Formats: sequence, structure tokens, C-alpha cells
Amino acid sequence: MNHAEFEKKLINMLLNGDAPVLKGLMNQYNNSSIESTRFTGAGFFTDFKVQSAIAPVAGGKSFQIGDIGATLNNIKML
Repeated sequence: MNHAEFEKKLINMLLNGDAPVLKGLMNQYNNSSIESTRFTGAGFFTDFKVQSAIAPVAGGKSFQIGDIGATLNNIKML
């Protein structure tokens, strides 16, 4: 699995759910493109560009996703 495949699976797992904020974020993700990805040596940061016609997620600008852990084998990073 390469980084792009891993990232897509990860985002789909994180945004899977019926909560309105998750549905809004999934809509944004499905209507976005990757602007840049930075690898830090301890992880990565990806910036997305959402199409301007897509509505912002209702209910505020921040939320927290927690209790996430992973063990990765055979991931090819750039």
C-alpha cells in the first residue's frame, strides 16, 4: 500500500459515521484535492483544497477525534 492509498483509507475510517459534522467533512473531502503533503519523520500533514461551491461544516470550526491508534506494516512512504 502506498501513502496515497493509506491516506484515503484513513480518512474514510475517520469520517465514517452518521454525525452531521462527519457527513459534512466527508462531503468536503469528496469535493477536494490534495494541495500538499509534508512528511515530518514522525508523521505527515496533508493540506486539502475544497471546491469553493461546497458549504462549510455547520456547528463551529473545531472538533476533536480521539482514541485512534494504528500499527502499520509495509507502508511505502515517499
